Amino acid sequence: MYVWKKNSNLIDFIRFMQQFLQDLNSVLELIDSYIGGSTWFVLLLLGTGVFFTFYLGFPQMRYFGHALKIVRGKYDKEGDQGDTSHFQALATALSGTVGTGNIAGVALAIHLGGAAALFWMILTAFLGMTTKFVEVTLSHKYREVTEDGTMAGGPMYYMKNRLNWKIVATIFAIATVVSSFGTGSLPQINSIANSMFATFGFTHYITGHFGFDYHWWYPTHCPSKRKISAFYGNYLFYWLYFRYCL
Repeated sequence: MYVWKKNSNLIDFIRFMQQFLQDLNSVLELIDSYIGGSTWFVLLLLGTGVFFTFYLGFPQMRYFGHALKIVRGKYDKEGDQGDTSHFQALATALSGTVGTGNIAGVALAIHLGGAAALFWMILTAFLGMTTKFVEVTLSHKYREVTEDGTMAGGPMYYMKNRLNWKIVATIFAIATVVSSFGTGSLPQINSIANSMFATFGFTHYITGHFGFDYHWWYPTHCPSKRKISAFYGNYLFYWLYFRYCL
């Protein structure tokens, strides 16, 4: 293991970070072997989707038309609580998910599993719609209003406010922050850095530096960051539609 020393130069820092990332990757692989890479975890996820699908009477089918009306703004009212509209929330969610899993993940799954992987992805997505429906509904029901008037919700809030599992809620919140680097920031910045290097010749360190500056500056200098994210999420949603669907 490479140990960081005081008064080390940039080369030593790079070596330290490389070794640190290798050690971190080993820890994550060990955790994944007991959780994500285990059969019981897949059965638990699918079993949860099957249970809620039958318990709620296939809501992903019965309420699909109602969901489209909500997204179109039929039930939007002036003065409702919340930071974004229904469509803005959808656009923001899609802007953070489309690409990492829905495009790259699908391509990798078909490459590894062949055409049969497509069937299982459709099946798990169908069951996952109900699981997501339950999660979002509970998160919305037990959300909280922060001191600045914005909304704060998520699974950790109904764990804390309804189930009274404060320790589990804390662990889940920390795990969510850690997973955001692996499922969101790292693959995206890697793709951006590789594209900038291949197109303009910018080194990966320059792109990573500006990306870090943006992610540090944006949350600390934009008081209404949720509204701004939703505003740009609208246009990103349309761009993705025309880029990948037409």
